[in-house]
Amino acid sequence: MLEKDIYINVYPNESENPKAPTYSWNNFVFKNDVVIKAGTEVDITFWGNSISKEGKPNPHMKISNPNKPKGSTQGGGQKAFDNAPSYANNKPFRNQF
Repeated sequence: MLEKDIYINVYPNESENPKAPTYSWNNFVFKNDVVIKAGTEVDITFWGNSISKEGKPNPHMKISNPNKPKGSTQGGGQKAFDNAPSYANNKPFRNQF
C-alpha cells in the first residue's frame, strides 16, 4: 500500500520525429525518495487531457492505491509482472510500462 498518491507531471514534446515521445520531462530531479515495493498493487492512470485551474494543459500520471469498492472481489488489472524480480533484472524500469 502506498502512503500517498504519486503524481508525475509531463510536458508536450514538440518534435518532428514520429518515434519521439509525445510527452516528457527531461532532467527531472527527485526531491524525495520514491519507493514502491515489489508486489505492491497500484492503479496507474494517465490524464493526458487534464486542465489546470488556470485553464492550462496539465497532463500527468498518477500512481495510487487500487480503487476497490467495499465488498468488491474484483481482482487487479494486468498481472504480467507476477515474477517481478526476474523481469526487473532483465529490463530497464521505463520499459516495464
